[in-house]
Amino acid sequence: MGARVFFYRHIEFSLFRRGPHLPWIFLLASLVWPTSSQGSSLLYESTQMGAPHYPAGFSISATQFLGARFQLTTPATIDGIGGHMFGSSNGNGLIFGALVQLTSLDDVPNSSDLSSADVLTHMTFHPPSPSEDVIAPIGPIGVPAGFYAVVFGSGLFGATGSGGAPDDNVPNDATAPYNLEYQSGFGWDRIGNRGVRFTAYGIVPEPGVLPAAAVTSLMCRRRRRKTAI
Repeated sequence: MGARVFFYRHIEFSLFRRGPHLPWIFLLASLVWPTSSQGSSLLYESTQMGAPHYPAGFSISATQFLGARFQLTTPATIDGIGGHMFGSSNGNGLIFGALVQLTSLDDVPNSSDLSSADVLTHMTFHPPSPSEDVIAPIGPIGVPAGFYAVVFGSGLFGATGSGGAPDDNVPNDATAPYNLEYQSGFGWDRIGNRGVRFTAYGIVPEPGVLPAAAVTSLMCRRRRRKTAI
């Protein structure tokens, strides 16, 4: 297995006022904004990683999107998507990644330009060259158990680059029917290849962990008690 390439976003926080609620704020943030240090792990892979630095593969561009459909059997917080990909120097070098909610493993996104409400979130990133196993941050977004797709392409969300997905990974007949592509002029269909690798990463809540909504409710109640006359 080749080395994984991680992409990070710089996030700045400003605390305008400190007070007795600060510990609660940090607790809430730790629940609704998890990071890899809290145990983010692989939720789905269409196939196992092959050899990196592969020189060819299926095109990812403004006229062809690639991805994979998958099922989550438990709620999760998705904070990364990726796969075995490579980029090029075309355009601004960026491709997009999107997370789409589906109704089944046979479903496809509701729009060709990913503007419909089933698109939960998206981002852009620079894929490496030569190819590597990429993990790009997205969200994080909490989702219920259900069916989803990760989609990668260009020509949307400010991405004008291009790239590709090598098919030298370990063949997987079980997930191959759910690998996804969009071609301009033809619409959504399955790729028909069992060697492309796409992934989703995140956190599955442990039993007994207090939900973020419950923490928010406790904070509000605590504040009302202190300010009541």
